[in-house]
Amino acid sequence: LNRAKLGEQSSIDIIIANHIRMAIKLATRFHSSGAEMDDLVQEGVHGLLEAITRFDTSRNIQFSTFANYWILNSEICTSPVSHSMYQYGSSSPLYLASTSSCLVKQ
Repeated sequence: LNRAKLGEQSSIDIIIANHIRMAIKLATRFHSSGAEMDDLVQEGVHGLLEAITRFDTSRNIQFSTFANYWILNSEICTSPVSHSMYQYGSSSPLYLASTSSCLVKQ
């Protein structure tokens, strides 16, 4: 993960290959809402890339937990589903405190 954060393409490819199933699984949630599956998966990969750049290895959380948020966030921004269904309030985990997402913070 450290080499991927430095921009090493082969490491980024390995991380995406290992986590693409999570992006596909989350994309199936929004497929019935009218968004194209290909677009949702592509946004999920974009969320994975965002998670790679934002992940802090010094914190005691798993990458998959962190990536799950960014994949979901990217797919919600693409999906026509109501954004109000997915609001993160004051109960958000601390590692999500500095988000620049389309999810509404209360």
